[in-house]
Amino acid sequence: MRRFAPPLASLSLALAVAGCGDATLPTNAFRPTKGTVVLNGFGAQGVTMIPDTGTATSAIAFGASFDGGSLRVERDTVLTTSSKGGGDLLYVSALALGTVKTIQMPAGSNPGTAAMANGLPQGAIVVALRDSQAIAFVSNVGGASPTVSLVRGIGTCPSDLFVYDGDVWVLDANQACRTTYAVQGPSRLLRVSLSGLSITTIDTIALGATVKGATNMARAGEYAYIGGGGDINYGTVPPTIVQGGSLARVALTSNTTELVGATPPGTFGTRVSVAADGSLYAFVYADPSTFQGRALRVNPGSLAFVGPFAGATSFLDLKAPDSTAANCVDVIGDIRGRIYCPVVGAGAASRVYVYNAGLGFIRNLPAGQGAVAITSR
Repeated sequence: MRRFAPPLASLSLALAVAGCGDATLPTNAFRPTKGTVVLNGFGAQGVTMIPDTGTATSAIAFGASFDGGSLRVERDTVLTTSSKGGGDLLYVSALALGTVKTIQMPAGSNPGTAAMANGLPQGAIVVALRDSQAIAFVSNVGGASPTVSLVRGIGTCPSDLFVYDGDVWVLDANQACRTTYAVQGPSRLLRVSLSGLSITTIDTIALGATVKGATNMARAGEYAYIGGGGDINYGTVPPTIVQGGSLARVALTSNTTELVGATPPGTFGTRVSVAADGSLYAFVYADPSTFQGRALRVNPGSLAFVGPFAGATSFLDLKAPDSTAANCVDVIGDIRGRIYCPVVGAGAASRVYVYNAGLGFIRNLPAGQGAVAITSR
């Protein structure tokens, strides 16, 4: 049985229903901050752990075959993957112990994001398998021979997922991930209900015609925030944007897309994150030729952008130490409103710039080589 959510009443912020602008995200209870974790995707692959105070960092090496671009940290454990080009591997790294374990996914499955299964009996970790149109549950993670069990028939290119309210929520990018990654149509969110390893229902939640190339989402309480990467034609010189980036808010309790908005004109590659203080952030590329990275702070209720802005743009006015615009490769925030922007310099040397809520520069810390993503511990 497949149930479809009702069509969106609007695909623009201008037509948003009254009252959405004052919605807020739940905040997490304050806890001592352990710092941030940077994923190093090239140069010296692995993760770099940056403490909340001081300058001493530590690293866990993943090896030269790792090619991942996203990570999650749950229960002080890093979950990330290598694609089919990097061996179809799940990486599980215990940060407190400084260890890493790789678990083989099916050959050619092209794993995307992984998440803790949060009590589901099917396994301890669940992984999106983009080329297999499936998700994988991993059991006996700490044993010598972990078990990998598949649930097939899920979307066109399942790229991200999380477990909530006993179901697996899967973001289907709806791209030709086995070949060219060409956009096949709007992305969608799938609510997958299971009995053992069998699908009982899949609820398909339409995200709207403008949400394309969505490979990333973040959950905050009963809401999911989704970043639409867009549709870029790399066959032209320079590349052209067919569909720009987007943001969407989905109410998980009602399977309803409540709001959809566009990222600033000319931007794409949207990635979203939710800070512990309830703030919503988005990273975008500002130019398909240069891949200039920019950070956005977003009102979670209206999806409007929040400053201070850089000039007449909607980008946060984040400055590098030399007063030029910081070329971020990702962005996150913390419980105190601080903002973290990893950058990559000469020779792939990476650093993290830290700002206060007013965008005042706080410090500049080393972050290994080839930074591609950041999250908090």
